[in-house]
Amino acid sequence: MSLGCFVVTLANTMDRLQLSMGGVPATIERASKTQIAPTDWSLYEDQLHALFLVKVKTKDGKESSANLFLTKEVVAALLNGQQGRIIFAKDNPRRFLMHGDPLPPFGIGWFVTGLLFFAGFLYSLRLR
Repeated sequence: MSLGCFVVTLANTMDRLQLSMGGVPATIERASKTQIAPTDWSLYEDQLHALFLVKVKTKDGKESSANLFLTKEVVAALLNGQQGRIIFAKDNPRRFLMHGDPLPPFGIGWFVTGLLFFAGFLYSLRLR
């Protein structure tokens, strides 16, 4: 259990570092002028989200397209012709943050839980 908690902490830390240190700023816009709003919305973190096909443009001129899990407000803005700003992990535009969103947490709770399980493991060895 302790090892599992430490692995989750490591994964959360790597996600955070990947976006903060190796993040690539880009703009997004809808991929097609005939694209319509999604019909299948999901409630995630108290907001409606859906997959939406966008064109991702980096500052150096590279373009790609990706299905991103975006909020209803962002999708509505993209359908109105506006652009959104994101920061995505290098070589992976599907792992992104909207400009201004907070970075993912380190997972301190998982780390503390891992320490507690490790202490329990050491105590069990001592009892043996």
